[in-house]
Amino acid sequence: MNILLVSSDNNKTSGAFLSLVELAVNLETRYDYKVFVILPKYGDGISLLEEHHINYKIVPTLSWIVYNNVSIKSITKYCIKGIGLLLNVISILYLCFFIYKHKIDIVHNNTIFTYVGAVASKIMRKSLVWHIREDIENAFSSKLFNNRLGYKLINSSNRIIFVSNYIQSMYMKYIDTTRCVVIYDGIDTSFYKVRPILTKELVNIAVIGHLNQNKNQIEVIEALHNLLRKRIINFHLYIIGDGELRSELEEYIKNHHMDSYVSFYGRRSDLHVILDTIDVVVSCSKSEAFGRTLVESMLHGCLVISSVSENNASNEIIESGINGLLYPLGDMSRLEYLLESILCNPQNHQMYTAYAKKGQNSALGRFTTNKTVESIQLVYSQVKRDINKYE
Repeated sequence: MNILLVSSDNNKTSGAFLSLVELAVNLETRYDYKVFVILPKYGDGISLLEEHHINYKIVPTLSWIVYNNVSIKSITKYCIKGIGLLLNVISILYLCFFIYKHKIDIVHNNTIFTYVGAVASKIMRKSLVWHIREDIENAFSSKLFNNRLGYKLINSSNRIIFVSNYIQSMYMKYIDTTRCVVIYDGIDTSFYKVRPILTKELVNIAVIGHLNQNKNQIEVIEALHNLLRKRIINFHLYIIGDGELRSELEEYIKNHHMDSYVSFYGRRSDLHVILDTIDVVVSCSKSEAFGRTLVESMLHGCLVISSVSENNASNEIIESGINGLLYPLGDMSRLEYLLESILCNPQNHQMYTAYAKKGQNSALGRFTTNKTVESIQLVYSQVKRDINKYE
């Protein structure tokens, strides 16, 4: 079977892109599928595809996502977006040719941010699988360029895959769920190792992700600042990621004299190496479709602490007090209490280490690449069987 995977980005630190690469590699090596990847632009993700000898083609495209904020600037961007979407017609025509030339059986749209592969699949009468990984309304304050036509196209898919039950619930008002399935993202377990944590007085804490309002890193920074005011100083915070709020966070840290306790690591492709030095990973996200970095951290044996709200899937990954810790989003006092308990009560370290170990075992049992690829391959087989039934 020949599969066309259509990506909306080309970034080797993007969770969606990493999931696409892992899927492509495993489909070719384990199931003998022929996989082609369509990229919207040049980027550092190409190196991963080339490393694994995955065929790819760069086809310039523009996303159909528009942001909700209303201003002269946003209206101008909206108009430009409309013109840009017309230019996508050229890309769609090229993809039709590509589908014909390479005898593609299934087009797999990897995110909701791109639609060109889906349109091409309809023109060429090929099967379409749509992967939805993002809560565009809550996490991005955005919508499709045309909701009515956009969701009509998505609903024409043979199958729709959601990365969590939470994400599926966010789209129930738009999408017919009869052809939907929830498949959690899987993580490469080759870096997995059993290791001790919380063995030293200094506790290494990390936050991972794009530095923006949604990832909400300021919450853990403020909590740790409150602990510093109590003379609790046996920690170091590593901020892994980059983004539009970096300068603002750096200024906060400088103004509150936290420079000696916080390090900015920027975007890193060697996250696996860094996680082996971390004791605790904290996620403060306001909205989280799945939580790939939580699972990666669990696989590395870290104790994970995550915010929980109606707009994230952390409680699908973490059972608080079993394999990690949850706190209500925005509840600074609870987050501060959890961190203080870790830093100031060595007698609790055995309990927290047990949580981390259970988290590692949970991740190994539920969120592996092998498990995810097996589930997606089953979706492909079902789609193929359905098509054959009506031919």
